[in-house]
Amino acid sequence: DAVGSISIVGSTNAVAAITLADVTSTTAGIEALSTGSLAANGNVSGAGNILLQSDNAGDVDLNGLVQTTAGSVSVLAAGGVDMFGASGVTTAGGSVDIDAGTSVFMADGASVASGGGNILVVAGTDAILGGLDAGAGQVQVQAGGDIVDGGDTDPDVIASTASFIAGDGAGGSGPNGLLETITGTVAAQAGAGGIFLDNTGAVDINAAAAFSVNRVGAGGATTPESSQAIAGLIT
Repeated sequence: DAVGSISIVGSTNAVAAITLADVTSTTAGIEALSTGSLAANGNVSGAGNILLQSDNAGDVDLNGLVQTTAGSVSVLAAGGVDMFGASGVTTAGGSVDIDAGTSVFMADGASVASGGGNILVVAGTDAILGGLDAGAGQVQVQAGGDIVDGGDTDPDVIASTASFIAGDGAGGSGPNGLLETITGTVAAQAGAGGIFLDNTGAVDINAAAAFSVNRVGAGGATTPESSQAIAGLIT
């Protein structure tokens, strides 16, 4: 799974922030590692696996597009992952792996589209969703707190199977609180906050088996990262 990549690495001796403008590779992947926060203020475009990672409680902020024509994307933050404006993550069939120590925030209009690859979003606290579109792939969102509808520009999840695991609530009551899905199978597990979903079309409420995404590591190599199996709707 190893591929060549362009590496942008912050200082290993002190907590340091990295800010990216436009970064483009037409032949390889891209790896940006920060010992503090990481902000991609332009577009990050590669032809292989892409890794954006922050350490030491740093956030990863996306203000543009992160896209690859041949590979998977991992966005890993010791702090939060924030997708502002019309930012997006796009692959051509590769998986997308977003993992935040605190929250995942997607502004209304921010999107993730995998072209059929699986999408896994994990937030230590809350996950506020824009649009996650896996096409024929699978999507799971995990949050230690709430999973929240971030706006109505896009459905929250488009997938063959959509699954949600929330420490408190998955969606909320009222027309503006429902998690909007377009899926054939849905499963969810939540705490006291309950489960509030609105699916377009026929849906099967059933168990969701675990699936895997590619976690991109140093040098562009990948290892499998698994979702969690869910047995239908559980509160």
